[in-house]
Amino acid sequence: MAEQPEDRDPFEIMENSMMQFNEAMRLREELSLRIGKRTTQIIRVGAITVSLLSLAVVYLTYALKGDMQNMSGYMEQMTGMMQSMTTAIAYMPEMNASIQNMNSHIALIQQDLNGMNTSVGSMDRQMDHLRSMDVQMDYLRSMSGDMSGLRQDVNFMNQHVAGMNHQMGALTGSVGAMGYNVNRMAAPAKMLPFP
Repeated sequence: MAEQPEDRDPFEIMENSMMQFNEAMRLREELSLRIGKRTTQIIRVGAITVSLLSLAVVYLTYALKGDMQNMSGYMEQMTGMMQSMTTAIAYMPEMNASIQNMNSHIALIQQDLNGMNTSVGSMDRQMDHLRSMDVQMDYLRSMSGDMSGLRQDVNFMNQHVAGMNHQMGALTGSVGAMGYNVNRMAAPAKMLPFP
């Protein structure tokens, strides 16, 4: 038959209670240590992960800064070329006026030629027309210089447009490199065990 609690010695009950209390405290301490170790491991992994991500962000920021500086240089070169083109375009009214003058002189030459056909009978009139044609030819020779200047201006514009095309190609390459760096920035996140 089992002893009743009243039959047991109070010191024995107290000793059993203290032993159970000590065992419970020991288990609690072990559990606290395990929780502390796990928490420490989680904090270490988190700190290492944050450090690696910080290094990746610093590297990518540095790479992005270099790409932005390259883009800024290309944009400055393009601005200079645009200003040169604007200067060349400013000469367009003068070239247009030269072309219109050339058209009017061609019309005059055509009129002179028509006048020559009608004035075959009169030598004096023919000589006047010949003199007029000499003046027109001198003017055509002077217009030849205008045409060479026009050709130089068009060549100058072609060179600047080719330079702009080159700069746009380099700018496209820099934008592609920036896209690649941004995609690489997300790569460390794939190593984390989180979904």
